[in-house]
Amino acid sequence: MKKRYFSTIFAAIFLLMMTSCVREQFAPGGLTGGEGYLYLTFGSAPNVEVSTKATLKAESENRIMNLYVFVFDKDGHKIHSKWYSELDHTNSVGELDVIEEGWYRENSSEADKSSTGVIKIKAPAGSGFKIYMFANIDGDMVKISSEMLSHNINTEDDINNFQVYLNQETTSRNGYFPMSGSISGVTVSDGEGITIGGGGSGSLILRRMDAKIKFTFKTGTRPDENGQVIQSFEPKGWRVFNIPKTAFLMERNEDACSVKPDTPTKDYSQYASLFFDSEWANFEEFPDQNTSSFSFYMPENRQTPKNSSFTNYQDRSRQKKTATGLNEVQAVEYTSLSGKTSTKSMRIFQNANDFSTYVLVSAKVIMKLTGSEAGQTLGGWV
Repeated sequence: MKKRYFSTIFAAIFLLMMTSCVREQFAPGGLTGGEGYLYLTFGSAPNVEVSTKATLKAESENRIMNLYVFVFDKDGHKIHSKWYSELDHTNSVGELDVIEEGWYRENSSEADKSSTGVIKIKAPAGSGFKIYMFANIDGDMVKISSEMLSHNINTEDDINNFQVYLNQETTSRNGYFPMSGSISGVTVSDGEGITIGGGGSGSLILRRMDAKIKFTFKTGTRPDENGQVIQSFEPKGWRVFNIPKTAFLMERNEDACSVKPDTPTKDYSQYASLFFDSEWANFEEFPDQNTSSFSFYMPENRQTPKNSSFTNYQDRSRQKKTATGLNEVQAVEYTSLSGKTSTKSMRIFQNANDFSTYVLVSAKVIMKLTGSEAGQTLGGWV
């Protein structure tokens, strides 16, 4: 029995040695041993200048205040992460050469120019890595912090499934815009300093998690389907419905608030807490007597429509009718994310998803009548 016992131990040790050889030979995760330095250029995504009283200038929308960086091996496991605060950035790119890790940035004050920067990362050597970068976290508008990322992110799946939530139900922002971006196929060589990217807006592009929406109304001369022409448009206010409260940390093909178009209306209470409606607000810009506009921010809301085969432009927002010809609505009772029980009335659409974002505008419209009523005008608040 003793001889057989020692034979078993010997076999186990031999198997362990063989396993170690396999791991070293095939380098799991793309790791090759040692450490190296990586200089990665980054920049905010270029955007079109749109600013009103409710929205901000490109200088605020593009600025980068802090960074959180994650490095994953080719199997999606975290091999390095670091938080770079506003106080940690250097005053020049050259200073990065004499420190272990750090970052430098140039925030742009021009509408057509992105903010750019360079970050120095010390990471395990290997190839096939993927780097994720998140900017402007630890703000008060969106629930995302360096502490949350530190405790909850260990794999790429954790990042792809991570959701952020608005702390306030508002369409305005305070100039602290969370951004995210990634780059694949990164190689870190043992003991070497390697630069990725250079020039332009950087090799890793940071994009805002918020979409910026602008509506512009112009009084034109094109008649409607009845041949009537608008003589004047006097705006009063606007309101947004079905604004998402949450979004994925990284952009995905499906939004965090996606609702299947065939979801029964009786089940809408399961999703209503993920959305909110804005309060009425005033128009902000009046470039001339025939033009008025407003703009706002919101997380993206890409809902799948009930039907997309219609050809009439007006059918996009056509409401479903009841048997008596009235617009159909659905009363929904739900529990908010804060635990409060609320009720809302939702419009039911013929083709659009009922959770799609839409805007209502209040204005006084005066029409110039034609035909047998030529010379007369028809006006009223809509």
